[in-house]
Amino acid sequence: MKVAKKKKVSKKNKSSWRKHVDITDVDNFLESSRLEERIGTFKDVADSQLFQVDKTPSKKSQKESAKEKRRQNAARPLKCLQALENTSKVGDPLKARTKRKTLKNMVTMKHATRKPKTEEAAQKEKQVIAFDHDLWSSEEPYIGNEKVKDELDTNWLSKKVVDHHLRNTGTANFRVPKTARRITSKLKAFEPPHPGMSYNPKREDHVQLLEGVVSTEEDLLKKEAHLNRVTKEMFSKMSPEERERQLLQEMSAGLGFDVEIKQEDEIKKEFSEDESYATVNPPVERKPKSKKALRKKAEEIEKKNLLRKAKMDKKKNSDIVQIGKLKQSIVKKEMKLANKRNKEDKEEAEKEFKPRRLGPLAFKEVDLDVAYPGELTGSLRTTRSHGNILKDRYVSLEKRNMVAPSKRQGVRKRHKVKSYIKNTHKGVLEKPINAYKPQIEENLVKNNCMKMRESSAPVSLLILNFFLVISATNHWLLTKEGKIQPQVDSPYFLRRPDDLIAFLNQSKHQQQVDTLYAELLHIKTDLRMKINHVDSYTVDFMYQTKCIVQYFLQESDLLNSVTTRSYLSRLYKPDVDSLTFVEGGIPKCRDFLELPFSLMCFEHLDGMYNRKNLSMNVEQTLLLLGLELSNPHLGNMLVTKLRRDPYAWRYHTLASLYWRSKGNALEALECARRGVYLAPRQFKDIALLSLGTILQRSRKHADAVIVLGAAVDHAPTAENHMALANSLVLISEFNRSVVHYEAARSLDASLSDKVTHIRNSMVCFKYIKKRLLKIAAILDEMSEKLKLYDERKKLLEESLEKLLQEQAPLASRGNQQRDEGNDLHQRGQYCSTRYPAGSSEPVLFCDFVSDIQMKLETGDLSVDLIVTYLEHANELIHTHMRTIGVFEQLNVDNIGDDDIESLFNGTELLPPTDSPAAIPSTGGSP
Repeated sequence: MKVAKKKKVSKKNKSSWRKHVDITDVDNFLESSRLEERIGTFKDVADSQLFQVDKTPSKKSQKESAKEKRRQNAARPLKCLQALENTSKVGDPLKARTKRKTLKNMVTMKHATRKPKTEEAAQKEKQVIAFDHDLWSSEEPYIGNEKVKDELDTNWLSKKVVDHHLRNTGTANFRVPKTARRITSKLKAFEPPHPGMSYNPKREDHVQLLEGVVSTEEDLLKKEAHLNRVTKEMFSKMSPEERERQLLQEMSAGLGFDVEIKQEDEIKKEFSEDESYATVNPPVERKPKSKKALRKKAEEIEKKNLLRKAKMDKKKNSDIVQIGKLKQSIVKKEMKLANKRNKEDKEEAEKEFKPRRLGPLAFKEVDLDVAYPGELTGSLRTTRSHGNILKDRYVSLEKRNMVAPSKRQGVRKRHKVKSYIKNTHKGVLEKPINAYKPQIEENLVKNNCMKMRESSAPVSLLILNFFLVISATNHWLLTKEGKIQPQVDSPYFLRRPDDLIAFLNQSKHQQQVDTLYAELLHIKTDLRMKINHVDSYTVDFMYQTKCIVQYFLQESDLLNSVTTRSYLSRLYKPDVDSLTFVEGGIPKCRDFLELPFSLMCFEHLDGMYNRKNLSMNVEQTLLLLGLELSNPHLGNMLVTKLRRDPYAWRYHTLASLYWRSKGNALEALECARRGVYLAPRQFKDIALLSLGTILQRSRKHADAVIVLGAAVDHAPTAENHMALANSLVLISEFNRSVVHYEAARSLDASLSDKVTHIRNSMVCFKYIKKRLLKIAAILDEMSEKLKLYDERKKLLEESLEKLLQEQAPLASRGNQQRDEGNDLHQRGQYCSTRYPAGSSEPVLFCDFVSDIQMKLETGDLSVDLIVTYLEHANELIHTHMRTIGVFEQLNVDNIGDDDIESLFNGTELLPPTDSPAAIPSTGGSP
């Protein structure tokens, strides 16, 4: 019997599903489920309700009386109300609707929150415990007339309550934690010492003890040597140059430098083998395959499928062979896991004998007290005592995880509190000795005068002469000859010799002055060295003046149109005299054709998107190409042509040349866009060249490179290569520009002189600009050094002023020194305004010039000539920068001399000019 095939029906909409889907099974299942919920299932009913076991014979049924029947009927509900009874066993999903339960809960909560007044009163009363029972008495206690039992009646108390409270008291019986008596270590509390530690050990035991100590020390030394090997020695073997080389190699990995070099080598090989130039993306032609080629391709596909199938079969056979090896590997893996499990079990068992970490410090094994063979006496009386019993017991507690290991704390040093007495609280005897100086001097003078009167005249002259020669000084200087002599100009000749704080600050100021003075001398020396380097670079630069004159290159030389007449002959040569046209016409391409947004016209470029902001100069070279662009009737002719045929790409492209000759970038760009959009493939490069030239002359060089690259891809002519090479030079892509220059020269020999001129200009001005940039960098460093010099000199003057304010005047010191006093008159003097302590009025202060002031005035720290030199040098650099033409804004670091020599097909380059100056090779400050 054939089963009828189901008819396919539409199930697109819900109505189709309802119409063609059979849901009777689902309805039956839901109906049966609802029935079971209402009447319940057999599994929910007890067996006693379903079955009955008859154990007694049936009795004869007794007839009920009429009165009994009426009583039973009265207890039953009325038949009219039976329909309202709920016979379903389905629970109410909303329990809030059960009024009986809610009311019960409300009543329960109400009574639970209610507190009797007696309880509140009892809580307010102060509970007083009557201590009227002696716990230690032997007599049986009584409470009233009732005798208290010795044991509590625990019939109505739980076991927890009985265990928690003590007898006849309310004191809590504190529970001991379960872990208190847990054994955390299997070590013995008392371990016998090693036999070799005995005062009279056996030879073997003592040697074994010494070997254990030696092995422990060797492990420590081995661990220390390992740490040194993997830290200090590992990194000290590598030199800084090797580390920098590895860092450069690691950071430059994956950047594709090898791929770029390979591509350059392939380009060089192509140019060396064949002079013809092939574009990266040449035009592609679709050639249909023959039947023979298609048959061979099908045979190859079938052969590959057969090989793939044979390979799969071979792999299956090898998998079958590998079953034995897989079994062996599984057995080995299981053995390895078993060994690992045994090792872990062994380590777990050993952990029970090892100390655990209970705190921040780990347990550290104590070194054994070993007695060397020479210390063994064999007698207990003469043996030196070893170890400490208390320390050994404490270590045992730490070992058995009963006490956390700790570190012994040393004695904390407490500094003595210094006490000071105010001057107002000091007594008369506590005054400084300077307070009694005038009185002591007066008493000395009186005593000397009395003695002089009593003595003879010669003796008095001798004593007088002795007191005149003596003088005091508090600063001595050790000269180079080893002579100790007093120093008059000392920073420690203070105005207030008893001021300790001023004395300490004076030392700090003197050290700061010496440091700043040395730093200023170092900065000036460094500036002089930089001036010498600038002079050497300048001399080397002056030898290149001939190169500047011969190969000068302006930006306008690269922006000039390189379109030839033969190239434009593909476009159109207008015959203006033979045309009829409308007077006063302006060829605005937007008025003749609305162009939609199109990526074909490079609308995604920034220059195209913001073309309203472009501006360009008048392109004078277009007037010399024979296109009649200077003819006043050309605009009218283009209007006539565009009205007749607005889809003619030639007239749109010619209109872009017209607006380029007028210097209108926006209108020229609009016409060039339409020319690119409408031109066929074989002529599209003409419109692309015009569009790229407009972007180039509008200073959108990056956009011009993209457009001109497309022009080269469409038609690799000499004009397109030359325009693209000029744009690449303007964005400092010299390597790529050289490739296109060589391609243009190989296609058109008339461009050889211009390419050679640009090549020599690259070589010349690359060297010149690098020298100028190096000189400018040195001058910038000198400017920073001069700023630092001014800051340090200002700090020196401030520190010197603080130093001189605390010193005693040189004039007062000169009166005490007879020999040095004559020298002070040869010094100059200076005056300054100072503010005395506690006063806001200035005071004029004059004194002799100190030694440090004389050093500052001698001219060793003068940098006026250096500042003047720096100003003239900066002006000279800016002047020379303006003489290098287009290379002023270009980055010449993108190409080296070797790259130029390799990319220019081995032609002879500009010979380097000999320079007598020695140029340092470092890249930083010379």
